Amino acid sequence: MPFRDSEIRLLLQGILAAASAPVCVISQDFTFIAFNDEFRDEFHAAYGVEVEVGTSLAEALAHLPNDQERGLDLWKRALAGEEFTMTSTFGDPQRHRRIYELTYRGLRDESGEQVGAVLFARDLTKQHAAEAARRQSEERFEELADAMPQLVWTARADGTVDYYNQRREEFEGIAYGTEGGWSWSPVVHPDDRAATIDAWEYSVRTGELYEIEHRIKVKDGTYRWYLSRGVPAYDEHGEVVRWYGTATDIEATKRAEITLRHADRRKDEFLAMLGHELRNPLAAIANGVRVVDRGGEPARQALPMVQRHVTQMSRLLDDLLDVTRITRGRLNVERRVQPLAPIIASAVASVRPRSDDFGHTVEVPEVPDVAVDADATRLEQIVTNLLDNAVSYTPPEGRISVWIEPDDDTVTIHVRDTGRGIRREDLEAIFEPFRQGEGKRSRGLGIGLALAKQLVELHEGTIEVRSEGPGQGSEFVVTLPRAQDIPTDALEAHPLPGRLDGLRVLAVDDNVDAAYFMAVLLQDAGSTVELAATGAEGFDKAKNDDFDVVLLDIGLPDMSGRDLVRRLRQLPAYADTRMVAISGYGQDRDIADSLEAGFDAHLAKPVSPEQLRAAILADDPEAIQKSVERHDSALADRNETGNEARPAELLPLIRQLVHDLRSPLSAVEFSSAILEHHADADAPEANLAERLARSSATMSQILERALDMAELEAGSATLDLQPIRLEELSDAVQGVLEAESRVVSRVAVEEGAERKSGRWDRQRLVAAIAHLAARSEPANDVPAVRFKATDDSATIEIVFEEAVPSPSTTREETANYDSLHMDVRYADEVVRAHGGRLDVVVVEDNFVVRMHLPGK
Repeated sequence: MPFRDSEIRLLLQGILAAASAPVCVISQDFTFIAFNDEFRDEFHAAYGVEVEVGTSLAEALAHLPNDQERGLDLWKRALAGEEFTMTSTFGDPQRHRRIYELTYRGLRDESGEQVGAVLFARDLTKQHAAEAARRQSEERFEELADAMPQLVWTARADGTVDYYNQRREEFEGIAYGTEGGWSWSPVVHPDDRAATIDAWEYSVRTGELYEIEHRIKVKDGTYRWYLSRGVPAYDEHGEVVRWYGTATDIEATKRAEITLRHADRRKDEFLAMLGHELRNPLAAIANGVRVVDRGGEPARQALPMVQRHVTQMSRLLDDLLDVTRITRGRLNVERRVQPLAPIIASAVASVRPRSDDFGHTVEVPEVPDVAVDADATRLEQIVTNLLDNAVSYTPPEGRISVWIEPDDDTVTIHVRDTGRGIRREDLEAIFEPFRQGEGKRSRGLGIGLALAKQLVELHEGTIEVRSEGPGQGSEFVVTLPRAQDIPTDALEAHPLPGRLDGLRVLAVDDNVDAAYFMAVLLQDAGSTVELAATGAEGFDKAKNDDFDVVLLDIGLPDMSGRDLVRRLRQLPAYADTRMVAISGYGQDRDIADSLEAGFDAHLAKPVSPEQLRAAILADDPEAIQKSVERHDSALADRNETGNEARPAELLPLIRQLVHDLRSPLSAVEFSSAILEHHADADAPEANLAERLARSSATMSQILERALDMAELEAGSATLDLQPIRLEELSDAVQGVLEAESRVVSRVAVEEGAERKSGRWDRQRLVAAIAHLAARSEPANDVPAVRFKATDDSATIEIVFEEAVPSPSTTREETANYDSLHMDVRYADEVVRAHGGRLDVVVVEDNFVVRMHLPGK
């Protein structure tokens, strides 16, 4: 029905024009009677039709039947008086398909008669596209989150967790709460819950990064360590609108950290125990030297004490070396059938002096006549370590029992004590290396039981420990396979000959005292001995004389003993001469390398007189055959694996320490034998006590330096930093060298550097410089030690004619310079601790170690 008032029509057009959204009015006959520009433009974009007032809806939608039918149905409802809002899609899909929110409302005249209907349209296309993109993004986020190995979560700005990825199923207790968020706190370990809640609330309150390590309960009910992190997302106003976070399983890392902390603590404890255990026999030996120096009856009484402590130190060094074998899986046994009784008797005898000192009763019933297929030395080591452990933990007047129980297939060895006992929780860990129980009288190195377990297993046996708890004592039970028959030759003694009459021996060793004492022993046995301190000197003496036996140290200052034996074997006169290597290194590979180079035997220091005689006379063919077999095995192993496994951090230090201590220990060993040989003489060698004291002091210095190096490497050493000028440092080094009767005229301070100063640790620097300077022999009369200065640093140069290893060079690459390598490494650690650096360079045909220190 046409409007009756033209003004109302104009007013309606004005209202339509003012609307920002498409609006149109339809009459009862489905024709357009009014619309605004937004509607006309949108309709044209959607259908390609220009609408005019009077255009019918059917005509406008003629080419889209579906939209025509749907549009007419909607308008019919509106023209019938229904008011409604809906969302729908209209438009040609090839042109302009849009999503609208449509509001239909009927129009009535003054009498209430329906005269038309109005449509308000709001374009939601962009909003819907954004929502679809958001949903797609969420779906992709969830797909990505589900593929991640971590627990992924999101939270609202108020901290309510509203999403977890599928890994939530791996946890025990995460549930969706009634408050619209996930309930997560029950899965956190009770001891970590308060700290977790505090950290999360703080981050939500401040907007700062959320990060915490805590234990979370997993599906099996156990707790694992997780690293939880959350980062905030901000809107355009800088307000936090969301949190995104993860929880990463760090159980393995945490366990590794704990293991490393324990290992580091045990390493520190081990080094402290090592110092304690080695200082004790050193102190006893030093006191014995003072008694020997006085002569007479006290000197003869001091001999057993010196020998006992030498044996103790030798055992300590052997155990240290076995630590490296255990770590590398290279601990071997050489088994053969033999009676058990002598092995038990020998082990008991070895600990008898210590047990007697504490008033222990050691009960050993008669050992049954049984045999085992075992390495006698290693089996004795097993029983000795168990007995040592019993002596260490049993209070005075206690009882220690050893007994054997054989059956058809096995032999069981029991060692029981009435000592402090073992807590139940410590039983499984009792065989770990470097582990110490509480209440031990003598600390030891904590490796005896670990070695015993490894050795038992290499014999295809088992070892267990039993204890009812603290104060109840303990019992160790070793079970080994039984051998049925005892070979008759195992019951026969093999005495070693005591004389070496008429033999001409060449001994090459740069440790003057060890070589001297060895020469005295050989001369007492009837030999003629020539000494040489370098490889070149030894080679010259061999060329110009004819020796029956050649004894060579491996670590000579100018060449390796193995290089020397190769050169000697090329001389026709020495093609078949017996040659014996004597070295501080005694592992299987060291023996193999020596035999491959041309040695007939390899002895590890310290060497007893009996071992020396046996090696010279080759009177133990079986031992020689075992050395050859060990050599072949080591070569095969090397060919198979290519390189040795890299040792643990502490092992290179142990290995070098063992090597460096063996030479002076050999000197003490030989000297005690000489003292015993000359016990009835009024005046043994006049300088014997002096040489013995020097060897003991050398061992102390080596030990202190090795332990200091370990602390420096670990970063736990405390430097005594004091102001000191280069001139003062030079004088201190010169004083040390003078005390050692070294050439000191070649210590020089560069002009103008005298007053250069720094805050340095005088004692460590002097020791590091002096150790290197004592070995320095540069060519062309060049100063051995030179002190230089620049504006901000000081440089100390130590000059060598021969090659010098760098601190990073491996021992295998510096076979000729083992001891020097230790000196360079120590100097490097000292310089590093001062914030400086150490270099090894070549200058005018000389090798130069340069120590650069910060100064002023």
